[in-house]
Amino acid sequence: AVKELNQAELILIAGSSMRLASTTKLFNSAKKARIAVLNDGPTAFDERADLIVRGDLSNIFRQLQIAG
Repeated sequence: AVKELNQAELILIAGSSMRLASTTKLFNSAKKARIAVLNDGPTAFDERADLIVRGDLSNIFRQLQIAG
């Protein structure tokens, strides 16, 4: 997982407070990735996030849906 995170350009964190120490440690290893947080409340990664979207995930994903 660390190898993949180190190669990631974008990490999407959705529906998680990110309060578990093991999760925070894992995602902190991704130094170069941009982070987008989609959640109904604050997370441990808000300070590091490049984008924060607050709200209900079903509504957020419905609005992000791209018509094909």
